[in-house]
Amino acid sequence: MTVTGMIGASAGLAIAAAHFAPSRLPAARVGHAGTGRVLNIAGLRPSALSPVVGYAVANYAIGD
Repeated sequence: MTVTGMIGASAGLAIAAAHFAPSRLPAARVGHAGTGRVLNIAGLRPSALSPVVGYAVANYAIGD
């Protein structure tokens, strides 16, 4: 792993963390447990995707 890629992954993780809290708000308001669970999972999805995308974009844009 390159330093550039790690910086991109860290930036992606920071973006995902900032996105996580607002995405959980609708899940707390839903009356059905199943719908709330689906919304929680949808809120976690950027936590897995953003660091991967950040790693790829940083290596592509800046390179090593």
